[in-house]
Amino acid sequence: MITKEQIQKVYSLALLKMPEVDEDIIDKFQVTYDFAARILDVDTEGIEPLEMTITHDSPFREDEIEPSMDREVALGQAKEREFGYIRVHKVMEDTDEL
Repeated sequence: MITKEQIQKVYSLALLKMPEVDEDIIDKFQVTYDFAARILDVDTEGIEPLEMTITHDSPFREDEIEPSMDREVALGQAKEREFGYIRVHKVMEDTDEL
């Protein structure tokens, strides 16, 4: 059975804000876990691995120099700027727990 602590760990590893853990969330995690476990139980003895290849044409085009967007236009909707670029907040953390 999936525990509240395991769900909290998943949210932490995914850097997601944890909602209040209730029975509904635990049940959803359990259903997903059980499904994955069933897939791992499938007997694949004697079945050749299958490689998927894309068969459609994807022609390359010539590189052509075109004018760039004006920097002020590009940064016009930026919430924060720094050194002439859009400033974004750090989304990854260095932790020993991960």
